[in-house]
Amino acid sequence: MKTIFLIESKGTTPVHDFGFTIMEAVKYHQWYYGKDSPYSLHFIENDMHPDSEAFAIAQVYLQPKTNKVIPVGSIEFTEKFMKLIYDVKLKPINIPQQLGVHEFLKRNTSKVTMNEPWSFAGKGFFIKDIGMFKGYTDFSHPDSIISKGTYLISDPIDIISEYRCFVYSGELVGIHYYSGDFTVFPQVETIQDMIEVYTDCPKAYSLDVAVAKTTDGLNTVLIEVHDIFSCGLYGFSDFNLLTKMYVSWYNECIEKKVSE
Repeated sequence: MKTIFLIESKGTTPVHDFGFTIMEAVKYHQWYYGKDSPYSLHFIENDMHPDSEAFAIAQVYLQPKTNKVIPVGSIEFTEKFMKLIYDVKLKPINIPQQLGVHEFLKRNTSKVTMNEPWSFAGKGFFIKDIGMFKGYTDFSHPDSIISKGTYLISDPIDIISEYRCFVYSGELVGIHYYSGDFTVFPQVETIQDMIEVYTDCPKAYSLDVAVAKTTDGLNTVLIEVHDIFSCGLYGFSDFNLLTKMYVSWYNECIEKKVSE
């Protein structure tokens, strides 16, 4: 069985920075291991839909029934590919139950499901659609009409800096800055505590954390959790681990599908 990383691209140029990093990681493996490398690359630039040439190529040429074909691209591209090729519906993690405690959030949160368009009466609360990727995300205002769905409502927090933390097999393997004051670093001990508590987790994932001013001082708080496929890397480029992290994500997707 081959492991083929399918890169969303323009020609042979990846569209996204993480696609470029995966491409370089695969090339590194091919250079280091030679013929023993388990990985190969394929580039695809057309939209993925059932009657497209891209879909036909993926089905016939890449042979996903016998090979591991792992999409690397936008969330939309990856969602379409996994649904069309493997009949897997991807879902965001957001804030997992094990980490949804005040110790890690330092703010009040609540979840609501609305069956029709609605308006939140309060002003200044943070509202995020947690039922889909890249859904509604904004601060509440009484004049806003929000579509039906499942939402997380939380108190606003005063964020100083934000970092993405990469986890593989229960180990913290990278912390990378992505917003705010890069000189204000999160507490590694708190991140380690989150990892220890979060046992109902994928093998590979990322923790988005912020350093924020809260009612009891400056704290490292959880923003949300992502599967490895759905997040920017912000400089994380461990070529050995990154390919393994994507493969583990793929394996878990297929295993869940088989067990359903």
